[in-house]
Amino acid sequence: MSLPWFSWYPSDFRGSPHVALMSFAARGAYRELLDVSWGVGPIKDPRKAIKLLGGSPALWDEIAPCWTEGPDGWTQERLEVERELALQRTEKASKAGKASARARARAKVQIGPTLVEPKFNAS
Repeated sequence: MSLPWFSWYPSDFRGSPHVALMSFAARGAYRELLDVSWGVGPIKDPRKAIKLLGGSPALWDEIAPCWTEGPDGWTQERLEVERELALQRTEKASKAGKASARARARAKVQIGPTLVEPKFNAS
């Protein structure tokens, strides 16, 4: 399931010792890679991804310490934690919505037609 949003914690980002050592351009490229990874998952070739995003592939040297290479590509640990939390929240909300819809459907069947109050006649 693809999620159109993720939680963002600016103070955690700015407080990271790795981010503190990055240039302004590298911080921007890092944010862009986070957005891309949120949408597509692990990044196969981060240097190419940075280039496609309009940055210098050399920025990867500053960004790489924040990512982990795995069998499917490069991932960012905190992003994956946030992805799992977001999926759990979405699933919980979906189940609650479906349960609410079922309860409303049962209530309509049990109550029957809605009664209409007679018009108030002031004369």
